[in-house]
Amino acid sequence: MMESIMNNSIPTKVEIEKRMRALNNAFVGLPEKSLMLILRNSNVVNLENDHKFVHQNDPVDNIYYILEGIVKICSVSAEGKSNVVTLLVPGNAIGLLGVFDGKKSPHDMVTVGPTRLLVMQGKVARTALEREPDYSLEVVRVLCGYLRLVLSNVEEYAVKSPKARLAGRLLSLMDVFGVETDLGIKINFKTDQEFLGGMIGVSRQSTNKLLSTLKKEGAIFTKGGHLYVKDVEILTRFNNY
Repeated sequence: MMESIMNNSIPTKVEIEKRMRALNNAFVGLPEKSLMLILRNSNVVNLENDHKFVHQNDPVDNIYYILEGIVKICSVSAEGKSNVVTLLVPGNAIGLLGVFDGKKSPHDMVTVGPTRLLVMQGKVARTALEREPDYSLEVVRVLCGYLRLVLSNVEEYAVKSPKARLAGRLLSLMDVFGVETDLGIKINFKTDQEFLGGMIGVSRQSTNKLLSTLKKEGAIFTKGGHLYVKDVEILTRFNNY
């Protein structure tokens, strides 16, 4: 459980300032009094790679703000197959939906690499936000962002081929993790066929075939365990099919 790994040591002044900046980013425009209430009831946890800190169908008691690292949001089928809905990077808050509607988590939340989270008690955060009715539109804005993400994923599966979905996910990874090199745009985030297959809802074998096709078309290549985007235009064209 998350509670068992929380670091309950007294934070330093520098750490408090870091947490306040994170809260300001997570709740833009929320008055300082309410931010301080949330801060006093928050903690920072350091998690290792592949740590599932929220399970699908579990109650959501906390809001998690990503300070460092990456979190993958996964949906698990009735057969136990895990599909990656999206990857979230520092600056994203997770758990708002469950904290506000009181329903169970629709997804697993799993760390990718060492990850540092600011954990805010859901009841306290909800109380602080309810004290600020003028802030409700900001909460709606954040939740609308998540709704758009879900609808985008639904649309992908409804109208796009697996190759188009893969091209789109590679472009998204490039936008977040892309590093310009002499060889092309390096996706500075190690992936494999199983991981990418989980992002587009196909098997590892099918993903390998799709990657081979994109390589033959000159869109991508691999080196040292990393994917490189060789031609963004070709990859974009596949994404639009």
